[in-house]
Amino acid sequence: MTIIGGKFEPEFIQKEAAKRGINLISYQNGYFPEAQIDEVIRDLNKLKNKVFIVGMGVPYQEIFAERLSQISDYKIGICVGSFLEFYFGTKKRTPVFIRKIGLEWMFRIITDPKRMWKRYIIGIPFFFYRVLKIKLTSKKV
Repeated sequence: MTIIGGKFEPEFIQKEAAKRGINLISYQNGYFPEAQIDEVIRDLNKLKNKVFIVGMGVPYQEIFAERLSQISDYKIGICVGSFLEFYFGTKKRTPVFIRKIGLEWMFRIITDPKRMWKRYIIGIPFFFYRVLKIKLTSKKV
C-alpha cells in the first residue's frame, strides 16, 4: 500500500507502519503544489502498487484520487481525510464522551475554527436544504 497525505517525516511513517503491521510500499507527503500532481502520479505509477490511501483533505484528496485513477491502473483508492493524523497519533481525537453524545462536530469547530467553520456552519445546512429541495420538487412515481 502507498500512503499519500499528511506532513509526516518518511522515517516516522516507516517506523509506525512497521509497528502496526502495515505493508507500506511508499509514502508521499500530501502537501505538494498542484502543478506537481502529474509528476507525483507518474512516480507513484512506477511502483506498480494497487492500493492507495489518500489523506489530503476534502476536496483535494478526491481530485487527486480521480487524477490518479485516470493516469494509473491502480485498483483501490481510499480517501480518508484527517484519519492518518488521528491514526498515527499526531492529532488528538475528540474525547470519547463527546463522540458518544454526537457533538464531535462542535469539538472540531471549537478546536479548529479556521478550517472547520465553513464545513459545519454553511456546508451541512446547505446540504440539508438541497436534499429537502430535491425531495419536495421531485415527481412521485
